Amino acid sequence: MIKNILITLFLFTLWSCNDIYTEDTILNIPRTKFFQVSRDEAGKWIAGNTESYYASNINDSTPVFTVGNGSLSAAIAPNGTLTACTFGDTYCHPSQNAGGWVKWKRTVAGPVKFKIEIEGNTLDPSVDWPCQTAFLGNTIPITEYNSANLKVSVIVCPPISTDGQQRPRGIIWEICVQNTSSVTQNGAINLHIPGQLFLKGTITRQGFNLKPGNKIWFPVLLANPDDRATLAALIRKDAAYWLKETFAYWQRVTGHFTIPGDPFTAELFTRMTVASLQTGALNSKGEPAGVLFGTYPFNELDNFKDSYYAILPSTQRDPILLQPFIAWFAKYAARPFEPKYPGGITNSLGNTLNSVLLAGLYYQTTGDSEFFKARPKLVKSLNSILEQVIASRKVPGPWLFPSFFISDGKSLGDYHTGSNVCAWRAFESFARILEEVLDDKTTAFRYHEIAAHIKTDLDQHNIIEGPFGPQFIEGRDADGSVPAMIHDGEESDATLMPFYDYCMFNFPPYINFNRFAKSTHNASFNPETRGIVWEYYGTGAKVQPVGGLMADATFPGYITCLAGCTDAESLNGSNGYLNEIRRLTDVNGMWWWWPYKKGATRGKVQRYPFECGWAEGEFAVFYPRNFLGLSYDAPTHTFLFSPPPTTGDFNWSDFPMGFDTFSLNYQNGVADFKNSSSHPVIFIADTITRVKVSAGGTTKVIIKKLRQQ
Repeated sequence: MIKNILITLFLFTLWSCNDIYTEDTILNIPRTKFFQVSRDEAGKWIAGNTESYYASNINDSTPVFTVGNGSLSAAIAPNGTLTACTFGDTYCHPSQNAGGWVKWKRTVAGPVKFKIEIEGNTLDPSVDWPCQTAFLGNTIPITEYNSANLKVSVIVCPPISTDGQQRPRGIIWEICVQNTSSVTQNGAINLHIPGQLFLKGTITRQGFNLKPGNKIWFPVLLANPDDRATLAALIRKDAAYWLKETFAYWQRVTGHFTIPGDPFTAELFTRMTVASLQTGALNSKGEPAGVLFGTYPFNELDNFKDSYYAILPSTQRDPILLQPFIAWFAKYAARPFEPKYPGGITNSLGNTLNSVLLAGLYYQTTGDSEFFKARPKLVKSLNSILEQVIASRKVPGPWLFPSFFISDGKSLGDYHTGSNVCAWRAFESFARILEEVLDDKTTAFRYHEIAAHIKTDLDQHNIIEGPFGPQFIEGRDADGSVPAMIHDGEESDATLMPFYDYCMFNFPPYINFNRFAKSTHNASFNPETRGIVWEYYGTGAKVQPVGGLMADATFPGYITCLAGCTDAESLNGSNGYLNEIRRLTDVNGMWWWWPYKKGATRGKVQRYPFECGWAEGEFAVFYPRNFLGLSYDAPTHTFLFSPPPTTGDFNWSDFPMGFDTFSLNYQNGVADFKNSSSHPVIFIADTITRVKVSAGGTTKVIIKKLRQQ
């Protein structure tokens, strides 16, 4: 929705920029190697990721590079134009959708551009000059233009304080002009805001006089002038301060991750983490307005499973960001009844449990007991949700629960596997909070027992004999029959079983389910796209889809296919799924929900309908658990490193797990671990026989072989 209420405030003389920091530090931050595009003098666009199926489809406006800070998001075209910025408004209203029952208003405005005057001529670098757009530090977009005499760098930065506590609803738009010629350059910067979007429109001119080799910075603040709190917060410090704070924040929540033999996957993992942390949207009061499907394009609709997966990495990387969203998910746990949808707890069991799952993950990763002690209403709400789930059980029968939808697609069978994995995790993790934090040992014991019943019955009822051996199946009816031999492309909770601690990543029924998913034994698998479709059950199935086939692959299905990779060839070979995902990654580091339309041939991709924040968030927690073998339990201060055979050398320094920080360097089978927290940590090494401990708080190392679970 485009409104003409957003006005821009330009501060050239009152708002300064610390030249030493910006010149010596900002422009020296490494650019993304793969997520970048360049336009040469002939106007031809070249991608950093030349293997991307999207590399041949780039123009001045597509695709956009996105950035956000939780209070707003911005989209930057390949030619550097700030095409749009969006703010979450203050309220939600009902939505007629199976997977989401509210949608929230956004205010979107743009574009914002600049031109340069030189010797009386007005030039438009976004149209006429060679340029490159990339991410600084894989977080903040930068576009650099080059002419015969000038180099212009433009940075778009929604600011965040290092601790993540301040997320002002404004954008720092930094323009740096450098004289690369041998003579003095006289000119001016003209800033252009279209009148149809910004009431009367604005053109602001600032002159410059540059000797050879000199540069000048023009810091610009874009904000709503009626938002006095934002203006006061931003103007209190200069542009350099906010740039420094913002880069420090992103460094804190991502660490520094490298893979010597696979730099693309290392860059991808960081990009997915950053993208997921930018999907949370706070309104002008600092309260949750919603969670974006992905950062682009901007839309009003929310599916709660999309929102859940998109923000899931915050449980580990930025729990402060997550805190208010736990209550937000609890508020919308149950869908209101409508003639078209059953509503209630069983409308979507997974969606019902989103808030409980996030609460349990928050406690596991942070050990923050005060959070729950200070929120008795939230605890009561989470407890009520679980009691309603118990009441939905069909008695007599197994300790498994019905669900009509996953998100907006069917939950197959009387007992859907992924949905009941959510139930197991919810009861088990909330029981722990009740026992260890709230001293409610009676309810905790009851919930632990229920979780044990769920796991026993799910393993007994929903594991079948498949083409590769014992495996889980999408869903099973009470009479033992299987409605369809599928793994749906938009079912991800079964894929996240190891992340939820339901089983180890090498548990045979888990591995075999994912091997089945990426084979022609799965009726939903499409051999042409090497992906899994949504809501296709095959001929002769007991069920039929709600609608027609939407696309020949859905992106979450590719993460499921990854989970079925058990050796180097299936993972990293020429047809391995990490390489297939590399080819399906857009040149800006974005994943599209439905990369293939119906009837498409492999490689003939589309950008439709929006960024898949579901898959991006899922990957950001799935990859370190399944392919690096990392997990952390904050209440017991226990760090587990259990790398699978596919794990190669990697180094991840200064990365967060909740409120603690660690470094792990794994080279030639030797693990070098550093604990930078203020307390001791138990480091458990599985299958690793050689461990080094760098300086830090670690006091105990345990080497043992974990059993398959």
